[in-house]
Amino acid sequence: MRLFAACLLAFTLSGCSGNGDHLGPPVNFTASGTVSYSDRLYTRLTTGDYGFVSSQDKPVRFATVQVLDAGGAVVAETGTDDLGRYTVAAAGGDQEPMRLRVLARTASGASVTVKDLAGNVLAVSTGFAPGSLTTKLDVAVSGDLAGAFNMLDVYTAAGEFMQEMHGRPPPALTAHWQPGGTPPGGTSYFCATCPAAIYVLGGAYVGDALAGDSDHFDDDVLLHEYGHFVEHSIGILHSPGGYHTLNDARQDLRLAWSEGFSSFLGGAIKAWMAERRHGTLSSTDLPHSLYLDTEDGIAGGGRGLYFDFAALPLSLRHATNESAVAKVLWNLHDGAPGGMANIWEAFAANMPAVCALHPASLETFWDGWQASELITSPADEALAAFVERDVQYAPDTYEVDDVIGGRDTDFVGLERHNLYKHAGAPEIDVIPFQAMAGTGYRIETYALANGADTYLRILDASGTPLAENDDAAPPPANTNSGCALASRIDTFVPAATGRYYAEVTRSPVPRPWAGRYGGYELRITALPSGNDPMCP
Repeated sequence: MRLFAACLLAFTLSGCSGNGDHLGPPVNFTASGTVSYSDRLYTRLTTGDYGFVSSQDKPVRFATVQVLDAGGAVVAETGTDDLGRYTVAAAGGDQEPMRLRVLARTASGASVTVKDLAGNVLAVSTGFAPGSLTTKLDVAVSGDLAGAFNMLDVYTAAGEFMQEMHGRPPPALTAHWQPGGTPPGGTSYFCATCPAAIYVLGGAYVGDALAGDSDHFDDDVLLHEYGHFVEHSIGILHSPGGYHTLNDARQDLRLAWSEGFSSFLGGAIKAWMAERRHGTLSSTDLPHSLYLDTEDGIAGGGRGLYFDFAALPLSLRHATNESAVAKVLWNLHDGAPGGMANIWEAFAANMPAVCALHPASLETFWDGWQASELITSPADEALAAFVERDVQYAPDTYEVDDVIGGRDTDFVGLERHNLYKHAGAPEIDVIPFQAMAGTGYRIETYALANGADTYLRILDASGTPLAENDDAAPPPANTNSGCALASRIDTFVPAATGRYYAEVTRSPVPRPWAGRYGGYELRITALPSGNDPMCP
């Protein structure tokens, strides 16, 4: 007998349970069957967009199954297997109204629970009377409530991935969703006023239909939030959160890392699922690197935000852009030796030690990769993965300029420098230039990239500072690159003709959203030049 679950439940069963009277002699019986849910599949539409096109019944894996008596008490409990099958032994009156309840909560493996916004575990139930020694009960969950079990399955598969990578089960995960519910901050991980958990948009009702933006079937969105959960589990979730866009190249380094890593990890989990849990995927004909967030939960529709972070335009670059961060990691995943195993080692084993001193960013991931001794030379394939997105974590061509007298050639035009040394050692650029007595000069850093925060001094031949500047103008909070943290000395007038030195280092009071590395260009202009500074 195939039964469709009819009640959306918390742990209270009002309207679904009997009166508690035994209507016949007690009988020991065994209930067995399968539990499935109707998943929504997505692909590329004929319009060129992406969205839901069909549905497929999938097993509800490792979920908790309970037998309840007429009074609502749990008399037996078990779990489904990886095919959604269960068998449970219980006792009840041969005519007693009982219920079989399936909770959106794992009974084994990775601990995952899906709750409504009030904190009640979501569940379905169906009534039956034992009547015989064996009872066959198949439960099929359809409609929007199936989305809760899709969330359970997606996060169960993600937990299996993390177990394989990390060598131990992930911490318990709670996700919150309900039809028509709007959690604080929309779909997100964490909540300033809530317990740490994943919160998922539930759309809105139009008449009797659920429409609007609901993410319970958007696997890519669910997996992106799982990436933040993984960061938190490892202990390196340092993102300030807040509004962000895919093409913003001036993001807070911490935010760009967290969002880029989470998008990447969703793709990496899908690639793992394709090998280990192929049946759990909701799309089998699209790149694993494609991220799709549909605008609604209606089958046949679903146009929304989508991008393939493996096929980004070159204009999306630098460690301050979340899309570029995802692309760098995907390059390592697909191209560098070791693939995901080495990424995980750098991330989970070595990055926390770096993050004990510095916030999590693409910089600290790079340092974690270096600590793994996975990079053998600057020409390594791994470095190429960074360079492809113009993330320059390598010495520049002027590395003899660390001290006065280290470099023979004077500055003659624009120069591009990297504030980088191996293993995070402080970088100092001492750049000689010729200046005429009585002539005014403007010296400035500009076109900052990859989170640079510069500090500029002018030195004489003995190393005595003659002028200095940290920030050319008050920088906007949480903004990197360009001119945001540039340095400028508007007027330097030397007392004597000769060689002077522009010394550029990292700011002694660096902003938390900036980095230790990054690049800049230097410009020295005799005044009046007729040119306005590029960084006001």
